[in-house]
Amino acid sequence: MALGGILGGSISNGIDRLVQGYVVDFIDFHFWLFQIFNVADMAIVGACWWWVYQLGFRNDSVTSE
Repeated sequence: MALGGILGGSISNGIDRLVQGYVVDFIDFHFWLFQIFNVADMAIVGACWWWVYQLGFRNDSVTSE
């Protein structure tokens, strides 16, 4: 799932870059610092967070005593 989000967002931004020459960022929170982004950016960042979460909280069946 994480790899799909990263690849999908990257491909979407890449298509924007190839077709238009720039990536269209259309979500802007004027009240919260400087974040301007698009859905592809959300997919990439969300997938990276999901990947870190999965790697950090994996339950291994082997325990050391």
